[in-house]
Amino acid sequence: ELSKLPRLIAADDQAEIQRLLQHCADPNHLIGSGGSDGETAAMQAAALGKRQVLALLMANSWPRPRVQIDREDSSGNNLLHYAARSCDPGTVEDVLRRDSSLAAKRNAEGKEPAQVAASSCPTSDVYRLLRIHQGERFGTLWSGTAMAADTPAVARADLLHDLLQAIDDDDAIATRN
Repeated sequence: ELSKLPRLIAADDQAEIQRLLQHCADPNHLIGSGGSDGETAAMQAAALGKRQVLALLMANSWPRPRVQIDREDSSGNNLLHYAARSCDPGTVEDVLRRDSSLAAKRNAEGKEPAQVAASSCPTSDVYRLLRIHQGERFGTLWSGTAMAADTPAVARADLLHDLLQAIDDDDAIATRN
């Protein structure tokens, strides 16, 4: 029955997926090219932006196994790389909430999820979301006295604008090179 999983995910058939999961279907089951590429059901749901299906797969209820959030396919792509391809900010946020460290992971091509988003959906908010997350992760956005709790909201907004402008400038330079 697990062979139906890719079709059910693509069709957003949550009821049938739920039925499979209740019968202990493993959400880490390899799908795709006969499972040879290492793509899991959760990865497919993330790539398609199927948030409700992804939530079903990531739900932790006994006796089902949990989704291995940090699992990589044969190309080194993790769940966040797949979510970045969806061009759906909500899907990316859902994965980031589960494991924000995935944003720093590079695939076999050396690309972080933000770079995957830039090539998959360059006009999407997904790229900006991931780049802002990178800024937070490295402390460039929220560290120091400039972003202290007592800093006025207008000043924080100005700093965020400056950070986004710097990201855009950096990306323009990288694109030219």
